[in-house]
Amino acid sequence: MAKRKTHKYTGVLARPIYVPLQIASALKPDDVELREQASAEHMGQYLERLVALAEDCGVEWVEPIKWWQIALVLAERHVPAFSREVDYLKGPATRGRPKWKASGDLPVVIAVAKRVAKGHSIRRASELVAKERGKGESWAAIERRYRRFNERTEAVASTASLAKGNMLATGKSNR
Repeated sequence: MAKRKTHKYTGVLARPIYVPLQIASALKPDDVELREQASAEHMGQYLERLVALAEDCGVEWVEPIKWWQIALVLAERHVPAFSREVDYLKGPATRGRPKWKASGDLPVVIAVAKRVAKGHSIRRASELVAKERGKGESWAAIERRYRRFNERTEAVASTASLAKGNMLATGKSNR
């Protein structure tokens, strides 16, 4: 799965909170006034960041705060289940190799088929097409694509003729 782009925070939200409370308690553990001052400073920084977070999320900082709006914006940014990046018409991205499409091999197959029609072997035709295309493909890869294309199209054609034969034999059609 492709990694999603993370939201870039700026200003106050990009810096961690400076915690003077731990320093104050380490220097003078018994000084209650110093601890209260450090705690007030810490709370001031915390409140400053809450206001900045609300602004960043597009929520107006007016009492009472609608925390659920901030929570939803943060969930959309950081929780994959809340993201809106998935195109639901196509569905979620699938894993593994993409399915084979005849249209991808068609130009190669046509070029090889023209050479074969002129009397070249499939191998020689594949060599000529590989050299002509100049995309760094080996003749073996082009020959493989040509043969697989023919195998698949023959399988489809035989299935279609069997289905047509069954319809003629039973007298039933899909129309």
